[in-house]
This record gives sequence, C-alpha cells and structure tokens, in this order.
Amino acid sequence: MRSRWFVAALLLTAVTAFALLLLPTVAVHRSGSTDRVVSLGADQPAVAPVLAAPVLLCALPLLVPRRCRRGAAWAGVTALTIVVLLGLLSVGLFFVPGAILMAIGAVRLDDSDS
Repeated sequence: MRSRWFVAALLLTAVTAFALLLLPTVAVHRSGSTDRVVSLGADQPAVAPVLAAPVLLCALPLLVPRRCRRGAAWAGVTALTIVVLLGLLSVGLFFVPGAILMAIGAVRLDDSDS
C-alpha cells in the first residue's frame, strides 16, 4: 500500500493550511507614524479558498480510482509545485514539505498500486 505517502502529504498540508488560517500570522505595515497589523485570519472568507487549494491537490490521488492514480498523482505534484512557486513570497513556502511528500508518493507508485 503506497498511498500512505499521499495520506501523509494530505495530513501535513491540511494541518499547515489550518495553522495558517487560524494562528496569528501577522505583517506590520508602516506608513508614516502609524503601524497597521494585518493578519491572514482577519480575511478568512477570502483566504480560505486559497489555502484549501493545496489540500485538495494533495487529496487528488486518494479520490480517483486505482487505475487512474498514477496520472492523478503526477497531476497533483505538478499543480502543487506550481501553487508553491506562485505563492513562494507569501504562503507557498509552507507547502513545500507537502509537495515533497506528494512527489515521493508518485515516484514510489508501482503497477500493482495503480
């Protein structure tokens, strides 16, 4: 059973997304003499779909039938890598471990698992 890599990637990415959504991740914007603190959690309705995308991409190989798992795994790895690269300056870096676990799972798939 090689799907444990995909389950690990899904769990890690889900925990990361929930942590980014709920924990106080803040940025301080300084303009003149005032400081303004901005949190990711303050815009939860707008940020939640963005943070849900990597979780859904990690779930992709687990949701398809076994015969389609190899293609879905590589599609998920490719899409998750693109998401990580696009969001590299904000939250993309947090999802790199999930992308690595997805890639390991895709490489370790053999013909009996797909």
